[in-house]
Amino acid sequence: MPALMNIDPRQQDLKSAMRTHRREIIDLLRRETPVRAALVMEEAGWPREWACHTIRQIEIEQNPANLAHGPVLNQKMRDRLQLQVACGAGLFSLCLLADIGFLFAGRIAIPPLVGLVAGLGMWLKAAPELKRYPDRRLPVYTPPKDQRGHNPGQY
Repeated sequence: MPALMNIDPRQQDLKSAMRTHRREIIDLLRRETPVRAALVMEEAGWPREWACHTIRQIEIEQNPANLAHGPVLNQKMRDRLQLQVACGAGLFSLCLLADIGFLFAGRIAIPPLVGLVAGLGMWLKAAPELKRYPDRRLPVYTPPKDQRGHNPGQY
């Protein structure tokens, strides 16, 4: 990784920097998440725009983490499963509170019992599947809101 530290953005453009340091970046992506790799590249002297663009392009084209469905579909599946886990846990806890309230009132209500079972089912179905999809969000460059100090042409 020492070659990654030697980038001088004033003397290179983005394409030549990507060609020169592609192998080191792929090795970095095998060890780190894409967001962490972008931070390491920034610390090494890469501009944030270049680091985000390079990581995104290499991650999508070459899939260095060997994800079965590719990085984009993998992250979509993970986000969907995280939503299912959160909704299932929320539905379960909400219906559990409603059931306890009805029991203290001396009644039994069917809709909260159905919600309790449905929430528990959603939670228990999605939680084990979530382990198959690692969290590897791609870094996204957002330009600063104050444009006075931002000049992409200086890179």
